[in-house]
Amino acid sequence: MKDKELATLSYKFAYVFILALPFIAPFFALDNYLRLCGKTNMSMWINVYVSILNIILDAILIGYFKLGIEYAALCSVLSMAIGTLIFLYPFIMKNVTLRFTKPKVDIKEILYIIYNGSSEFLSNISNSIMAIITNGFLLYYGGPVGVAAFSIVMYIDALISPILFGMIGSIQPVISYNYGAKEYKRITEFFKITCIVGFTISIVTMIIIFMLPDFLVGLFSSKSDVDIIYMGKIALLLSAPSYLFNWFTMSVGSFLTGLEKASESIVVMLVESVILPLILIITLTKVIGVYGIFVAPSIGGIISVTIAFILWRKSIKEEFENI
Repeated sequence: MKDKELATLSYKFAYVFILALPFIAPFFALDNYLRLCGKTNMSMWINVYVSILNIILDAILIGYFKLGIEYAALCSVLSMAIGTLIFLYPFIMKNVTLRFTKPKVDIKEILYIIYNGSSEFLSNISNSIMAIITNGFLLYYGGPVGVAAFSIVMYIDALISPILFGMIGSIQPVISYNYGAKEYKRITEFFKITCIVGFTISIVTMIIIFMLPDFLVGLFSSKSDVDIIYMGKIALLLSAPSYLFNWFTMSVGSFLTGLEKASESIVVMLVESVILPLILIITLTKVIGVYGIFVAPSIGGIISVTIAFILWRKSIKEEFENI
């Protein structure tokens, strides 16, 4: 596939999402609000139904009618738009703690909320920016084959990361609540549990990748795509060790936000999502070409974990040592 064709397909896919943002953005906000109200099971099942609906629509529009890639984006948009309507129901019916009311705007509180949550906001923005930069380097050093190979890694990561994101995101309100209630022992217990589960998920994932790289790559590629399969396998194996580290960085970022340590959380985010990846990709690609992009997450993970641990330890001493 030529670069121009790849760019055209990417544009068609992204264009649908850009137009539909006003309809699908509330999906993510309402999902968080529902979980904050303690309706975690409801949130989970709505997300499951939305995912199943997306698969069904993809099967119909793409599989049966053989429509273009923009219709794949449309399937996702329609699924999330319907999910948004379902999410709205408990808030409109006042079946949850949070509900729609006439807003009372306190500028100072709003600014503080924005500041404390800015690490998550900046993380999402930086991930999108870094994805663009990474794809640029992939095209330059590896061509469309490099992009396709790394896409396989991202597909597999998309099966694991949501589990970690969901688990780690769910402890943030718990930490904030117990922090306000001065239940500091419970905070450390929740953090320990999160670390144990996060490490377990990550180590199992890494073991599976090292044991079954051919099978995993084969799930997302055709047997005739020999170059993509070869490079995809290398990309998967080189990036696999990053799972040993990323869960801890994510946990610390959520932990610091829950303790209202916005500055420390932002530092962890910037180091892990922007600074290290950018430096490593620029440096390593000059030495080992496209493979530098594949190994960057693992090397960056080691450094970011070290910085995250230092900031986590510092925050623990400041908050809990004298209690």
